[in-house]
Amino acid sequence: MKLIEDQSMMLRLMAAYVAGGYEIQPVNMFAVRNPNKLEDGIWNDRLGYWDEKGHILIARGTTDPSPYYIHYHPMNRAGTAMMVSGYQKNIWVEDRHGKSQYTALCNRRWKRCGKQKVVRLDKNYQPVKNKSGGVRIFEGYFCCNFHRGDKFKPLPKIGPYSGGCQVIQDPHDFAAIMVDVIGKQKFYSYYMFEHWESVIEELLEVEL
Repeated sequence: MKLIEDQSMMLRLMAAYVAGGYEIQPVNMFAVRNPNKLEDGIWNDRLGYWDEKGHILIARGTTDPSPYYIHYHPMNRAGTAMMVSGYQKNIWVEDRHGKSQYTALCNRRWKRCGKQKVVRLDKNYQPVKNKSGGVRIFEGYFCCNFHRGDKFKPLPKIGPYSGGCQVIQDPHDFAAIMVDVIGKQKFYSYYMFEHWESVIEELLEVEL
């Protein structure tokens, strides 16, 4: 995990939000998706937040579901969810995640969260198509949450820790992020950048 205090980077992030007409919140959750073979199941994305005080914090994690769910244990007949890139408004609130019921950012219909946008992947790691042959975008409440991987230590592979969620590899990094963001606002929006977007490309090169 790394805290970045770079005014130039902050201005570029803010400009991306303004250009899209997106709301800037006290805490702005974001990620950078790194291209990789999904079947590798590795932690090679960057997730974190930037805030109104000028702090940018990033940690290693994944924005992709793992082979454990895509190929071996799909939870939905339509395919395994993978969140689409771009801005998704007010999709998370503070709530309890998983069997351990620890505090995370969760997508909850009954708490009036925004709907999430995902594609669905078949067992061959290919996105489900629509009738015209394009990639089908699903919109709804899919419980693609922001949480941690293993409780005790960072594991080398994603394994059973993402079936579509946005997951921080190191539990200590996740705990630190939660201390910073919880209680700052009711809803949390999310902006997922792709690796080729110039506004954030250097974040993938930051040594963590």
